[in-house]
Amino acid sequence: SPAPTRTHRAAIITTWDAMMESMTTNDEAGYQALVESGRVFMVEKGRTVEVLDVAFTSLRVQVLDGPHTGKTGWIINDNVNK
Repeated sequence: SPAPTRTHRAAIITTWDAMMESMTTNDEAGYQALVESGRVFMVEKGRTVEVLDVAFTSLRVQVLDGPHTGKTGWIINDNVNK
């Protein structure tokens, strides 16, 4: 498996469906609802993640440190250092 990598400050979306919804939600209230439901969570810059899967513009990752340790989800490729 690939070596762990570090994130920029970024949103991690818990499911692919939520990822697509977040990309098409252009209003702040809709995005905030995703955050409040737990389908989106923020990670701070420098958090360590392990890449579990790769899609065209996104990576499925597991957070390895910080308050979201153990959570998995999808993140935009540009939000991780490679």
